[in-house]
Amino acid sequence: MNTTSGESAPNDALRSSDETSFLLRRLRFRYSSPFAEIVSRLESAVRRFDPDQKPASSDGPDSIADIRANIQAQATPSGFVLLAKIDHQLLEHLGRKGKSIQYAIGNPLVAAELTIATSGAALYAPFRLAVIKEAFGDATTILCDDPADLMGSFGNAEAAKIGLELSSKLRKLLETL
Repeated sequence: MNTTSGESAPNDALRSSDETSFLLRRLRFRYSSPFAEIVSRLESAVRRFDPDQKPASSDGPDSIADIRANIQAQATPSGFVLLAKIDHQLLEHLGRKGKSIQYAIGNPLVAAELTIATSGAALYAPFRLAVIKEAFGDATTILCDDPADLMGSFGNAEAAKIGLELSSKLRKLLETL
């Protein structure tokens, strides 16, 4: 093929592609509390993970046991840690009324189990949720896709089982905020 005319050469490295569709439940939790209060409660219930934090017993290079202890020590009673936070404040400056923050939460130990079961689970580990305050009213909403559906979408029994457990823990966490 002549590529000098602006056409691009085919990608010889691409072997195949496909598409999969699956049913997805989106969870919506509505709160009468103000946005800042729900954000504060969530961030207290799911603390930011610090990968550099060392367990008290760690003197030397990280062993697998040290890494596991580090993660377990930082996980809150929900079992989750906060891995990333994206404040959509820029959207407000661009004219959006209301507020929103997106969080990536999970547990690296669970993510390891999931990706051992099916590597595609890396797409959803950690999973995301959004805290939203609309332009009108004082109510706050948390939206997230159901981890049971996300992990179940791979057709792997172990990933589906873990997804159900995550869904249960997530619902319990969000119901107690």
